[in-house]
Amino acid sequence: MSAPETLERNGLKSKWTILAADKLFAGAILAVDYTDEIQNATNTAGLRVIGRCPEYVDNTNDGETVSPEQGIFRYANSGTYTIPRSSIGLPCYVEDNQTVGSYASNMVSAGLVYDVDN
Repeated sequence: MSAPETLERNGLKSKWTILAADKLFAGAILAVDYTDEIQNATNTAGLRVIGRCPEYVDNTNDGETVSPEQGIFRYANSGTYTIPRSSIGLPCYVEDNQTVGSYASNMVSAGLVYDVDN
């Protein structure tokens, strides 16, 4: 008996409109809100993490777009809600656009923990 064919899709190919006057930093965690505008991820109810920012984008004058990268990325571990190695395979949550933790008040999921290092 052969295994069923499982198709793979690598990342988003679309460009997203950036929240007015926002500045996105290379490597930052990106999220979208209910209007589907992309912004720096924060611990704010209703945000959905969509990927990592590939480059610095200054949207001060509005009208810029960005294509987020998707994959497995290394972010800072929370000092308050530290992610232990026993969390591998479990969800982690956004503290800010560069920090994830094992808990956050608004539970904005950053994805699954792939590994934890020092």
